[in-house]
Amino acid sequence: MRWARSVITTGCLALTLATGVATAAAAPSPTGTPSRLARTLQRMAQPSPTGDPFFDAPQADLAALSPGELIVPPRDVTPMAQLKWFAPGIRAWLLKFRTTDAFGAPSFGTATLLIPGTPWHGPGARPLLVDNFAIDSLGPTCTPSYRMLHTDDADQLAIVEAPPVAVPAMLLRGYAVLVPDHEGPHMAYADGHTAGPIVLDAIRATYAAQPVFRDATFAMVGYSGGAIATGWADKMMADYSPGLLAHYAGSALGGVPADFDRLRYTMDGSLGTGLYIAAIVGLIRGRYPELTQLASTNAEIGGNLARAVGLQNQCFVQLATLGATFLPVRLFATLANPYANPVAQYVLNDSKLTGSPLAGPLLLFNAAHDEWIPAAGTEALYEDQRDRGVNVQYVSVPGDHVLGAATGYPAAADWVVSRLG
Repeated sequence: MRWARSVITTGCLALTLATGVATAAAAPSPTGTPSRLARTLQRMAQPSPTGDPFFDAPQADLAALSPGELIVPPRDVTPMAQLKWFAPGIRAWLLKFRTTDAFGAPSFGTATLLIPGTPWHGPGARPLLVDNFAIDSLGPTCTPSYRMLHTDDADQLAIVEAPPVAVPAMLLRGYAVLVPDHEGPHMAYADGHTAGPIVLDAIRATYAAQPVFRDATFAMVGYSGGAIATGWADKMMADYSPGLLAHYAGSALGGVPADFDRLRYTMDGSLGTGLYIAAIVGLIRGRYPELTQLASTNAEIGGNLARAVGLQNQCFVQLATLGATFLPVRLFATLANPYANPVAQYVLNDSKLTGSPLAGPLLLFNAAHDEWIPAAGTEALYEDQRDRGVNVQYVSVPGDHVLGAATGYPAAADWVVSRLG
């Protein structure tokens, strides 16, 4: 009976691949005019509001603000942060800032800034570590900042903070730690074009909120879904926020989904299918609403049902467990091979990290037996960046996708320390 309920639930989730709502006009792509069904599906299932205006509403004329400019004064959340991170001496603030969405329109983002209570005795200003968690969720109550402030679910917070770099260890070393809610207000999971500006503007907001960081160097880290945010922030930095380059020490990325075209062979219809389909929902919510045109007419029924049972608000754990049903995406598309469609091909090409030089320096690592994000994809990113003259290293670590987060930690932590001092 439980198995049957899981199958039905995952089927509903799969059908929500067409329920994202576009936040602006779509980027140029071979889509043609959206069908009535596509327009209906786009309107269906935004994530529900959290109930906390700090996370729900921009509260400002965003067009009048510059990217990275604070929308409201930082919100002191020190008591909860000390409890969640087991670090009695730290200070913590929530930041809310103006950013840019996947189409270049004004939007807003949030992040948590953690500063150790101990003085920094190293050279220069206290370094800043930007830790992009593997949020991998569809609901805004699943973000690190919201969960730290509003829930007692420490286990969930630990899960989304999949290493390479553990926050308490870096705080003990004296680094400040910034944790961006990089999926944005529409929870555009896996969309690098959404995540990149949010991460970069969170850094700019930190510099604005804490003048002590204006001369500080920063590094970024991320694993799996967090590697998407880290990689795209690095890729977009030179064009979107070139002023940060003078302070940038580099990024460590592990389990990198650098090319989504590879993942249809390893995640679609596998134990990872729940997260894979959730990522499609995130891509639709972010930059690619035109993917709704590949959905079958049954998707409208499924999308309404999915919204009724709240699947558009689920967090990582619930989405991951739905993989036990092994339902492939093609069951809910109009084509036997939806990946061959020009729209899908456009999305696959537009979402690649390869094809242009990243800012670097970079440390890339991948588990040798990763069944979801095979090492071949990260190795291809390494070769692509090496051939483009980027300062990049690659490390193979033991384990599968889950274990790779832990086995990659020592190399990533050592590399970050070597860059930040």
